[in-house]
Amino acid sequence: MSNIVLIGFRCSGKTTVGRYLGTRLKMEFVDSDELIELRSRNNIRQIFETKGESWFRDREAEVLLELSKRDNLVIASGGGCVLRYKTIRELKRNARVVLLEATVETLHRRIKEDPRSATTRPALTSMSLFDEINSQLELRRPYYEQAAEVRVVTESRPIDDIAEDIITQLGLRNITNPPPRPHPENDR
Repeated sequence: MSNIVLIGFRCSGKTTVGRYLGTRLKMEFVDSDELIELRSRNNIRQIFETKGESWFRDREAEVLLELSKRDNLVIASGGGCVLRYKTIRELKRNARVVLLEATVETLHRRIKEDPRSATTRPALTSMSLFDEINSQLELRRPYYEQAAEVRVVTESRPIDDIAEDIITQLGLRNITNPPPRPHPENDR
């Protein structure tokens, strides 16, 4: 099976849904941000502060290109990976791309409630968090929509419902729940 790549803004559910979906589909889960942090031995905020966003986006593109050459992965991508057309083009050669969506209000609440966000995720602008989310979503929306094969709202939904929606929209139902084999007596 080819890969499934989850795209969307920070705290849209890519990692949480990706882990669950990987288990559900018996696919390996990989979070590209976690892989970059592991390899660079720095969190994303430190990378942005010491090396800059461009350096991070270059590493992100390298990691996603590497992952795109493997099979049977559920990949949680970084929220800004869609800003590089070549990265998405390469991913789509061996992946189905799913956009996870939530409102600005929900993303703001999730980011504020996430203990890691404050210490490991960089501010992308000098705006307030709410205004930054709104601004970045407006900027990225056309890229997300162009890249995605399917779109799934993660707002106020249990994780298993979100995963089932993805499975259904990607037409993977027969892969995850194969129909029972017909009994030989019924083949007459």
